[in-house]
Amino acid sequence: MRKGGGCCNWLNFIVMKAEIGGEAALIIFRSRNKKTSIDRKNMPQDNVFEGMSSRVDKQGNVLYTLASGGMIKDMGKDLFFSKHDEAAQEAAEQLAWRKFGRDFVIEGNRVGRKPKATHLNKVVS
Repeated sequence: MRKGGGCCNWLNFIVMKAEIGGEAALIIFRSRNKKTSIDRKNMPQDNVFEGMSSRVDKQGNVLYTLASGGMIKDMGKDLFFSKHDEAAQEAAEQLAWRKFGRDFVIEGNRVGRKPKATHLNKVVS
């Protein structure tokens, strides 16, 4: 840990992780230098995120709490949202859109990337 009790913001946290050899931190730094071609005009805009708070648990999952009380758990590959909570489902869909692009699927209260089509070349005998 650094003097003063640790990290005070995201950038300091990433710097600290990169200094101790964190591969993910290095990837984040490298990605910051790449220009993206996201068309922000077509991104969904809503106030569903207004008043939202977030925290990270000990497993590295990001837990979002909406102002309505609904929750979303971002586990990296998948998002899970509060069942029977329309605001949580809408927010999870918007997060998925931003995270996965258009290629996501909703199954129950799970949102994840659509599986890529695989072509298996099996020899039939």
